Amino acid sequence: MNLDDNHPLPAKRVRTGILDDFRSERVQKGEEDVFRTGARPVEENDPKGAGAAFHRLGVSRTKGGRGPESISMSCSDKITKWNFCGWQGAMMSHLLHAPLIPQKMIFGPCKDDQKSLNRAFSRLSHVKTSVVEKPIFSKSPQAISISTDTSSKIVSASSCLAWNMFMKKAEQLTGKLGYKHGAGKKNLHLQKTHSVLAPKYLFSLFHQIKPDFESYASCKSTSNNYIKLRDK
Repeated sequence: MNLDDNHPLPAKRVRTGILDDFRSERVQKGEEDVFRTGARPVEENDPKGAGAAFHRLGVSRTKGGRGPESISMSCSDKITKWNFCGWQGAMMSHLLHAPLIPQKMIFGPCKDDQKSLNRAFSRLSHVKTSVVEKPIFSKSPQAISISTDTSSKIVSASSCLAWNMFMKKAEQLTGKLGYKHGAGKKNLHLQKTHSVLAPKYLFSLFHQIKPDFESYASCKSTSNNYIKLRDK
């Protein structure tokens, strides 16, 4: 494609960190402060004081947003739980002798803080178990180049793709509800509309290995080792 002076390429900038948009003016000036978050504390509200007194630190939070309060925990709280209980989940705990715990977490080139990472993802490291709950934090040196062209509004896609090496082709799913594209409401009970990532489908594969359980719910509720870690 040929470009002339009247139609130059949109300018690009290197984004130095995914948290840049959430940094207060005090942080940008190098003064003492904490990163802001829209996630809401489960118990007491944030004091919203000046500088570092804006947030309560090291507490569990639900997902942020402008709508009604969510009962879903924040991303960092979920990762903290998985780092402690294992990323395999309750069902797969019946097949594994020990939880799947990451030894390392790799982040993009964001201006992070080691104390913040420890506070977010290693807050349960004082609870002793037989696995590693405090992963090593590393950072990717690759910068992210993004366009600053604002001539057209960018809208997030409402669908997603699911694929693994055993599939002939990828699944296209609705991002909100998780069923296959083209499935009408009257057909949602049919197995052909279910994704390979759906708990019902995953349980059908699990049931071929361990036919002891009648349902997905009974499988999860009897995962004693996982529940013991979760409830600590």
